[in-house]
Amino acid sequence: MTNQATVGELSFTRVFDAPRQLVFRCMISPEHLTHFWGPAGTSAPAEHIRVDPRPGGVFETVMVNDADGSEYPTRATYVEVVEPERLVWTEAHSNMTVTVTFTEVGADRTEVRIHQTNVPEPFRRPEAQAGFLTSLDRFAAHRRQLTGLLAALSPGAWDQPSLCAGWRVREVAAHILMPLRYPPWRFLAELARDRGNFDRMADRVARRDGAVPPPELVSALREHEHTVWKPPGGGLAAALTHDVIHGLDIAVALGAGHPIAEESVRVVLGAVTSPRSLKHFGIDLGETRL
Repeated sequence: MTNQATVGELSFTRVFDAPRQLVFRCMISPEHLTHFWGPAGTSAPAEHIRVDPRPGGVFETVMVNDADGSEYPTRATYVEVVEPERLVWTEAHSNMTVTVTFTEVGADRTEVRIHQTNVPEPFRRPEAQAGFLTSLDRFAAHRRQLTGLLAALSPGAWDQPSLCAGWRVREVAAHILMPLRYPPWRFLAELARDRGNFDRMADRVARRDGAVPPPELVSALREHEHTVWKPPGGGLAAALTHDVIHGLDIAVALGAGHPIAEESVRVVLGAVTSPRSLKHFGIDLGETRL
């Protein structure tokens, strides 16, 4: 990943381990955009994403602050749509133009270059640029580190108990993978089998999926290193929290080193102490100190 800036312009480049057609479709499909659109700490509900990918068509999103529910609507108009090579749109509120180019750089690898012109001054600040990248960078870095930890485990370690009651290391790894490789329809089908009981469904799926040989779990994690997801009703911060905490459920139980980046720790702490999290889990961490 690289990023460059000149006066009034910003450029970002990333390479994804996915075919160009798939990466392009992710940028014009609400069911995909909802999983990664916006920086960490925000959500983009699919019902508020409108995409009409043709010149003159609209591109509308509403980002929601996960902490306080504040909404940030954006409306843009497509200037150019060349599938699967290029997207250009201009935002109505800022007059900023965004050009996204998709270039094949190998077998099932795609370079995505995002070039923004007429960028408002607040968007050019370092903290704003960092926020633009957080929706993907934190996930890739953490998942890469976790995959390395699991790849180094001995065969016997996979059957050691984790900090998740009743689950061994293999079940926790399978649970981390579930939202990465299950599309919404598959998740709902599994949930329906257990009559809407998420805990029962999660336990059943983790035991079933965790029964495969450990190398298959490691390979799947590598495959989904850059996969971004959002829990139902949550955002990117909640997804990162899920990955971090369950990674520690494995590492701490095994006494293995698994340091977490400070910026990720801050996101996780903000997520688990938010009013929404306290209401959902019913655990008050107000007096807890690290």
